[in-house]
Amino acid sequence: MLLGMTALAPLSAPLVATAPDSAERQFSPPSGPMTLTRTVWRGLHDGKAIKVQRSYAITITPDGDGYRVDGTLIDAAVDAPPQLAILAELERQRSEPGLFPFRLDRQGRIQTPVAAPTATPSHPELSRAGAALVANAPLAAETRQQTRAMLDQVIGAARGGVAWPVDLFNPASSLRQDHKVVHLPGGGKGEVAVSIAVDRASPGTLPRSVERTVTTSLDGTESVTREQWTMGTR
Repeated sequence: MLLGMTALAPLSAPLVATAPDSAERQFSPPSGPMTLTRTVWRGLHDGKAIKVQRSYAITITPDGDGYRVDGTLIDAAVDAPPQLAILAELERQRSEPGLFPFRLDRQGRIQTPVAAPTATPSHPELSRAGAALVANAPLAAETRQQTRAMLDQVIGAARGGVAWPVDLFNPASSLRQDHKVVHLPGGGKGEVAVSIAVDRASPGTLPRSVERTVTTSLDGTESVTREQWTMGTR
């Protein structure tokens, strides 16, 4: 239930998370090749965690009244509990054909959605594929049972937080927080707290890092998802 509720968080509903309204601001991106790395950490129900990290070679070039961001995946790494190695490998091999390119306006805000890759299997398809791999793997009965029980959690963790902040490349502020009550089926309620912290040299420049933390609370149980984007010249 907790992971399902996390999927309802405002960061994963839209493909691009919204930013607060702000006055027009300058944006001066680097002209050369860069590396963008996105890392997602998600806690699992047993206190362990999964970490998914993907790095892209990107360029930001002038395009009309804004910019075009092109990119290519150059590295993917998944750190998960040992009994989930098969599922981690599924995520490590996942392609993202629909991610790039996308456009920024002249203030550096994402204009076209950072779309979920169209060629990527859906969550149910991945679940079936993962279950088949687990069933055919040379695992002890107890390990097989534990692995299948955690299957949906791993896939959900790896896919968590798909919405990229609309002002990722030129943040509106260095720190902002949001809190929202989520209404659940059956009359229950949960709380989702979101914080975003930015590290950069000066306004208008590309940030060195943007970190977003989503804390979901339900019936005294807490789940934390952390995302970090880092950017730098190659």
